[in-house]
Amino acid sequence: MNRKSVLGNLDYIIAAVALFGIVLFVIINVFCRYILGFIFNWMEELATIMFVWCTYMGIAAAYRTHDHVGINIIVNLLPEKLQFVIEFLIDLFVLALDIIIFILSVRLCISSWGKITPIIGLSYTFVNASISIGFLLLIVYTALRLFEKVKRIKLVFLSKKNRQEKI
Repeated sequence: MNRKSVLGNLDYIIAAVALFGIVLFVIINVFCRYILGFIFNWMEELATIMFVWCTYMGIAAAYRTHDHVGINIIVNLLPEKLQFVIEFLIDLFVLALDIIIFILSVRLCISSWGKITPIIGLSYTFVNASISIGFLLLIVYTALRLFEKVKRIKLVFLSKKNRQEKI
């Protein structure tokens, strides 16, 4: 795997590694609890932290690859130009929401600066940073999606006759 594909899929890689860690730690802890009679408290805490990272990196990865859940049955019944306008407005709304949540998550990171997890002793800023990083990625992906739509405006709003001539 080359450097560009690793960086381009970093959100997906982090989510996958975190998910693998969650499964591994939970299986080990279940085995230890029921077979050996003890548990590793730090594994439970680390699995919880990995769950948070997996969630927000997974959200970003799914949005980037268009694998998120969407209900577009009504939009698909509309004319192509109206579909484009609605999708563009939805992306603008998503971008605004991403920016708001990003700002709030940065505030959360700052406010949790001195707070540490009880077992591992890890700063909650690291845990909460997953929200900020996830929504920063969503801002980038949504902005790129909007930029692509702006480039497509001419194509979508050309008359069918002009569009057929260009093909």
